[in-house]
Amino acid sequence: AIKVGDACLLVMGDSGVGKSTLAAAFWQRGYQIMADDVVPVTAEGMVLPGFARLKIWQNTAEALSIATEGLRRVRPMLEKFTLPVEQEAGLGPVRLGWLYELHKDRSPDITLMPYQGMQKLKPLTDNCYSYRMIRDSRARAQQITQCSKIAPTLLIASL
Repeated sequence: AIKVGDACLLVMGDSGVGKSTLAAAFWQRGYQIMADDVVPVTAEGMVLPGFARLKIWQNTAEALSIATEGLRRVRPMLEKFTLPVEQEAGLGPVRLGWLYELHKDRSPDITLMPYQGMQKLKPLTDNCYSYRMIRDSRARAQQITQCSKIAPTLLIASL
């Protein structure tokens, strides 16, 4: 989750697709990181600040000229590091404005496909961490209802 102006850009996708790499590149350009990995979003579509850190692979650090000496490894034998990032003082909830779903693709071309209408609901529910954990059908229905209220207010696209 990246703060852009008065709104938040949320990047979703499978593990290893480049979400944290993209966030690190935004951070290097002065953008505020709201959260990495798990991003808390309220029923009203407000992104809450999460942990002030990014988890980046060694090759990402090298590509972005980020020194990994002194950084803590995510796991002892893994070439992935925890990169602390400063959050602005008093950072509070920020309106969710854009949601991009990244996909692995070896093509040199970048394709942006905006979702329309009901298409917007699927990436929200597919990437909703708590939805997969909820067993109660009423709670699941409530979560889908909340996603359906947020979806029309967002630019949601596949990249």
